[in-house]
Amino acid sequence: GVAGLYRTGKSFLMNRLLQSQDGFDVGPTVNPCTKGIWMWGQPVELAKDFYAILIDTEGLGSFQRSQGVDMQIFSLCILLASVFVYNSMGAIDDQALDNLGLVVNLTKHIRAKSGNAQAAQETEDLAQYAPSFLWVVRDFNLRLEDRQGNSITPKDYLEAALKPLAGSGEAVQTKNEVRDVIRRMFRERDCITMPRPVADEGDLRNINKIPFEALRPQFQQAATTFVQKVYTSLKPKTIDGTPMNGPMLAVLAQAYCEAINNSAVPTIQSAWAQAVTHQLSKNLKNAVKSYREAMNTQAMQSLPMDGATLREMHKKFKKEAVAIFNCSGFDANDGRYAEARVQLAARIRQLYDHVEEQNQTASRHFCEREAKGLVGAVDGKIRSGEISQFDTLMHEWQTVKRQYLTRAKGPVKQEVLLDVLVEKLSESFLTLWNSMKVTLDKQTADLRRKVMEAQGQAQAHQEAKNQSQSMSQDHFADQKKQWTTRVMQLDTQLDDARRELEDVKYKASQEIAKKSDTERVLREEIKAMQERLARAGSSGASRGAGGPVPAGQIDSLRDAVYAAISELKTTDIEKKQLELKAEHEKQLIGLERKFQKQLTEARRKNEQLIETLRQTYEEEVESLKVQKHEAQQALKKVESEREAKRNEVEVLQSRMATLQRDFELRKEHAASLHRQSELICDYLARMPEPGTGPGNALKSELMGLNTGTADRYGLFSQNLPPRSSQAR
Repeated sequence: GVAGLYRTGKSFLMNRLLQSQDGFDVGPTVNPCTKGIWMWGQPVELAKDFYAILIDTEGLGSFQRSQGVDMQIFSLCILLASVFVYNSMGAIDDQALDNLGLVVNLTKHIRAKSGNAQAAQETEDLAQYAPSFLWVVRDFNLRLEDRQGNSITPKDYLEAALKPLAGSGEAVQTKNEVRDVIRRMFRERDCITMPRPVADEGDLRNINKIPFEALRPQFQQAATTFVQKVYTSLKPKTIDGTPMNGPMLAVLAQAYCEAINNSAVPTIQSAWAQAVTHQLSKNLKNAVKSYREAMNTQAMQSLPMDGATLREMHKKFKKEAVAIFNCSGFDANDGRYAEARVQLAARIRQLYDHVEEQNQTASRHFCEREAKGLVGAVDGKIRSGEISQFDTLMHEWQTVKRQYLTRAKGPVKQEVLLDVLVEKLSESFLTLWNSMKVTLDKQTADLRRKVMEAQGQAQAHQEAKNQSQSMSQDHFADQKKQWTTRVMQLDTQLDDARRELEDVKYKASQEIAKKSDTERVLREEIKAMQERLARAGSSGASRGAGGPVPAGQIDSLRDAVYAAISELKTTDIEKKQLELKAEHEKQLIGLERKFQKQLTEARRKNEQLIETLRQTYEEEVESLKVQKHEAQQALKKVESEREAKRNEVEVLQSRMATLQRDFELRKEHAASLHRQSELICDYLARMPEPGTGPGNALKSELMGLNTGTADRYGLFSQNLPPRSSQAR
C-alpha cells in the first residue's frame, strides 16, 4: 500500500508496479483522483500461490478531508499492507517528518490488543504487526553525501534523518518523538530517491500520457529500482506467524472498517480473531467437503470393500482434507486452530463412521448373499446324494470356505463366516448324518433281510438236500436191496446153472467119452464089418466061384451097419445138443456178466451222483456260509461306520460349541476394546490436569479394562491361534 501527501504521484507509482500507464487514475488538477482506499481488482501473481494486492490511498492533507479521515486512511493502509510505501517530494527534512507525524497518534487509532496499555508498550505491540517501510523521495535532486562528503545510500540517508536531534525543548522532543516512533514502529525500513520524470511542466501534468520510455533515463532507472525493491521485499502478510490469504484480508478489512465506522478503535487481535475464525470455518467447510466428496465418489461407489482398503482411503482423503484445512498456514499452537482441528477430526470421524457403517451393511448383505449361494450349492449336493461321506462334506466345506474368502468383501466377512457358514456347517453335517442314518438303516435292513433270506435259502437248501439225500438213500437202499436180492437170485441161479453146467459138462464129457468110445467101437465095428463085408465080398466072389454067400448074413451085416450108423448119428445129434446147451449156458454166463457189469456201472453212477449231490450241497452250504460271513462282516462294517460317523458328529458338535464359545469371547473382547478406545478418545478429548477432574476415574476404568483384556487375551492364547485386534 502507498500513502503520502495528496498530489504527489502515489497513483503513478502504483501504475509502475502494474507496468501500466492506465491503471490507477492520475490527474493534472489540484483535485485528488483517489478517494478513500482503492485496490487493484486483479492480484499480481509473483509466484505459485503468492499474489500481491496493490492498495492506493487518498492523499493526506487534502482540503477536502479532515485530519481524522486522513488518520483513518493512514491507519487502514498500515493495517492491511505488508509493504508500506510512503511517498513524499523533495527531501527528508523536518517538514517531511512532520508530515509523517500521524504515526505518533497511530496508537490512538489502532490497538494490538484489547484493553489499555502505555503508549510505549502499545507502540511495541503494534510494531510486531507493522509492515516493512519504504520511503520514496520524489523529485530528488541532491547528492547523497554525509557530513564528510562521502557517498551514502538512500537507506543511510533515511537512517541519518531518523537519528534523534541534539538539544532539549518541547519542539526538539516532538521531532524526536516522531523519529523514535518511526524507528520503533517500522523495524524494517528502506529508502529510495527518484529524480523528476520530465523537465517540462506541461509534460509533468500529463505524465500518464507520456510513454515510460520517453521519460528521463535517470527516472526510468529509479522507477525500475523501485519496482524491483518492492517486489523483492514483498512477504506474505502475516499475523501471529500465520500468512494471510485473500478471504482473510477481506474479513480483516471489513472488521477494521466496521470498527472505524462505529467510532471504535480497530483492534488487530480482535479483527484477526474474526478473520481467523472465518478462515478456519471456511477451511473446515472446504476440508469436510473435500473428504465427503472423495468418500462419496471413490469409497461409497465401491462398497463393500476391505476394512484395510477403506482405512487407507480414509487416511488418504483425511490427509488431503487436512492439507486443505492447513492451506492458510495457521499456528499449530493457536487455540482456535486446535479447536477447529478437533472439529475437523470429529466431522471426518463422523463421516468415516457413516461410511464404515454403510460398508459393514453392504459387506454383510454381500457376504450373506455369497454365503447363501455357496451353502445352497452344498445343500443341493447333499440332497442329490452327490455328497454321501463326511470326508467329502468336509472337503466340500473347505472348498466353500476358500471360495467364500476369495469372493467375500468387507470387514464383516469373518463375522458372516462364523454366523452363517459355521451354523450351516453344523446343519449340513446333521442333515448328512440323518441322510446317512436313513441310508445305513435301510442298508442294515436290506442286509438283515438278505442274511435272513440267505439263511432261509440255506435252510431250504439244507432241507432239500437232506430230503434229497434221504430220498436218494431210500431209493438207493431200495435199489440196493432189489439189486442185492437180484444178485443173490442171480448168484443162486448162477451157482445152480454152474452146477448144472458142471453136471452137464461132466455128463457130456462122460457121454462124449462114452459116445466116443461107442463111436470108436462102432467105427471099429463098422470097419470090422466093412472089412468083413469086404472079406465077405471077396470070399463071395471066391465062393461064387466056389459057392455063394448066404443072403441072411449080408442083410444082418447091413442092418448092423445101418444100426451102427444110426446110433452114430444119434450120438452126433446128442453131441450137438450138448454143444448147443453148453453154448446156451455160455450165453447165460455172458448175459450174467453183462448184467453184473451194468449193475456195477449203475452202482458207480449212483455213487457218483450221490457224491456230486454231496459236493454240490457242501459247496452251496460253504457259499451260504461265506455269504453269511460277508453279510455279518458288512453289517459289522456298517455298524462300525455308523459308530464312527456318530463319533465324528459328536466331535463336530463339540467343535461347533467350542467355536461358538470362542466367537462369544471374541465379541466380548472386541466390545471391551471398543469401550477402551472410547475411553481413550474421551480421555484424550478432556486431557485434565494430573490428579484433577474426572481423569482419575477414567484412568482407573481404563487400567481395569486393560487388565481384563490382558487376562481375556491370555485365555484366547490358550484356545485359539494368535489373532490381532485393532481398536479404533
